[in-house]
Amino acid sequence: MAFIRQDSSFLLQSSAIGISGWMRGEPIAAQPVAALPFAGGRSDQDTRNIYLNDFLSCKSASASTYIDYADEGPRLSTVVTLERVNVADVLTADRIIARLTGEPKGKGSLPISTVGTYFENLRIAGYPVEAPLELEDKFLGNEVSPVSGSLIRKFETRAIGITVSDHLISIPGFGTVALADYYHGNGNFDLVMLRVEVQNGRGSAKLAIGSVSVNMVVNRRVERPSRTFATGGAERNRVHEPTPEAWGLARSLTRKLMSADRAEAVRYTEDERQIYLTDVRSDVLKFRNAKYVLYGDSMRFPCLVAQGLPGPIPIFLGFENSLFAMIRRGSPNWLRHWTYEVSSNVLEFLAAERPLTLVPDTRIELLDVETTEKYFSEGLEHFLAVRFDARQSDISAEPGHFFTVYTKSRDLTIHISPAYAIDPYLSFGDQLSPEVSQYVQPGRWIFGAPELNVTDMIDIPPRKSTHIQK
Repeated sequence: MAFIRQDSSFLLQSSAIGISGWMRGEPIAAQPVAALPFAGGRSDQDTRNIYLNDFLSCKSASASTYIDYADEGPRLSTVVTLERVNVADVLTADRIIARLTGEPKGKGSLPISTVGTYFENLRIAGYPVEAPLELEDKFLGNEVSPVSGSLIRKFETRAIGITVSDHLISIPGFGTVALADYYHGNGNFDLVMLRVEVQNGRGSAKLAIGSVSVNMVVNRRVERPSRTFATGGAERNRVHEPTPEAWGLARSLTRKLMSADRAEAVRYTEDERQIYLTDVRSDVLKFRNAKYVLYGDSMRFPCLVAQGLPGPIPIFLGFENSLFAMIRRGSPNWLRHWTYEVSSNVLEFLAAERPLTLVPDTRIELLDVETTEKYFSEGLEHFLAVRFDARQSDISAEPGHFFTVYTKSRDLTIHISPAYAIDPYLSFGDQLSPEVSQYVQPGRWIFGAPELNVTDMIDIPPRKSTHIQK
């Protein structure tokens, strides 16, 4: 059993962003941006002379973040610095700095310091603003309850006409400004020095100026399954066990579909309507028609049997077509006898030549109709249980799952069938191997390349691809 190496009791992500947001209903390109994944490292970016539609200007902005996993725990430094910020000549600052630093103090928690965070010469309508910050440590940990607020301890200005509520400032004819706005909880700390929302004659804007954030997760040991290599038998039987709920729904729906009268509509529950059923209903009807024709003439149903398959799988050979049903119902005895002879010859040919052989041990067995129906129903239950697990319902909005079949051979036709019935004339995708891709509705499917004598049974999802190799 393999494990991910653990270098720390918890892992960090961080980001520093100078300016981001929306203007006139469109997102603006955030700049500058520095970000790091859980692996850590260093990220830096600088931008000069930022101008946004004559609404915002900034002479220079820099963003940097650093994460180092030392023996005693991770260390963090995330900083945004903006120089000469001007928002519509109403809100200005010579300098804005947002800074987060962290050093470990015991397992499972990390104190985040905001020391070094400040506004320099912040003004509203030309009037100075006194807004000292409360720079106490914020501890990160999953046990911390979420809270939002501001680092502002008090707010003073001689600007006329503005309204102040906590850290929110309403400026007539301009909009609303939030100072040193933060969110803290669930292992996260996010700080935005200026959050501006404007709706006036210049248009609308929602801007975040000077943003820093850090996210902490506990680094638990994770088991990793052995890697599956694309060798001859390495990827066979890639199926999973559906949930008990999916099994129950699949069994109930299978009984409804198999027992429904031809003239009676099936009444579906809300859960049963959550999955795509057009293909399944069509196959059930094809099986009924084939059963009707074969049973009436005391013929047996051809089934595919092979190691690796859960049991015999019925084969659709055209007996389900309306022509055979019409001959069965009202034709003279000689025509029915001729149809019987043709069908028997087809079955004998299958048994002798095995044109549907997909693996070396495959064989065709001719089973009575009642036994074949049992295997068809069991295969349909497995198929529907996987589909209920996936809950992909509307094919127009959710066109199944994108699935790819790879081979080492070129110009092969890839075979696909639901795991409850083999259709020898159904190919996968519109192109030949070595790589074929197509959207597939969820379910348990069989893929094969007859020329390679290879077949695979796949649950989609969770599988997204298979390698067919000899």
